[in-house]
Amino acid sequence: MFERWGRFVYRFRWATLVISAVLLGLSIVGVLTGGSLAGNGGFGADLAAGQTQKLITGEIHPQKANIGSGFILIFSSPTLKVTDPAFQSAVEQALAPLAGDVRVTGVNTPYSVPSAAQSSYISRNQHEALVFVNLKDNSVTAQGYIGSV
Repeated sequence: MFERWGRFVYRFRWATLVISAVLLGLSIVGVLTGGSLAGNGGFGADLAAGQTQKLITGEIHPQKANIGSGFILIFSSPTLKVTDPAFQSAVEQALAPLAGDVRVTGVNTPYSVPSAAQSSYISRNQHEALVFVNLKDNSVTAQGYIGSV
C-alpha cells in the first residue's frame, strides 16, 4: 500500500507539491480568519453530559477562584538545628513583619504545620528549614512587591 502511494507521489511530484502548498495556504487563511472556539454553541446540550452541566450550573453558583502566588524562604544555620529553640525564635522573629502585611495570606513554617508534615519542611541534616509564604495576588502583581520591601 505504501509502495503504491510512494510511486504515485513520485510520479506526480509537482502536482503533489502544488496541491500541498495550496492546502497549506488555505489552512493558514482559515486559521487567521477563523473565530475562536470559546463555548460550544449548545453542541451536545441534549446529551446527558450537557443536561448535567446545565443542572450543575443552575444549582451551584460559581465562585471566583482565589488565585494567589507565593515564594519559598530557606533559613539555615551551620551550628543550630531547626528543632533548637534558638533557631525557631530566630525564624519567627524574621517572619514577624509578614504577619501584619495585608498582601500575605499565609505563612507555613515547620512549626506551624502538623507534625506529620514537618519532615518535608526540614532538611536531612536538620540545619535548613523551608518557609512557604502565600500571597493574595497573582505572580505578575506580586513581582511589583519587590521594590516596596
